Amino acid sequence: MVDAVAEVAPGANLALRLAVLRPRGTISTYANLGGAPVELDVARTTVLNARLQFLVLYTAGPRVRAAAVEDVAP
Repeated sequence: MVDAVAEVAPGANLALRLAVLRPRGTISTYANLGGAPVELDVARTTVLNARLQFLVLYTAGPRVRAAAVEDVAP
C-alpha cells in the first residue's frame, strides 16, 4: 500500500491506483496520456478518504519541480 501516487494516465489507471492506495492517500495527476475519460468510483474513493489532486506543473517554477524530482527519485 502506498501513501501517494504521481499519475500520468488517470483515465486508464485510476482503478489500479485506488487498489494500492492507503486510506487518506493522495493521487496527484498532471497529465492524461491517451485522453481517456476518468471514471470516478465515488464509493471506493470516499471509503479510502482519498485525495485527488490535479495540477499544472509548468506553473510551479523550476525550484519546485527540481524538489519534486528529488522527493520521488530513488
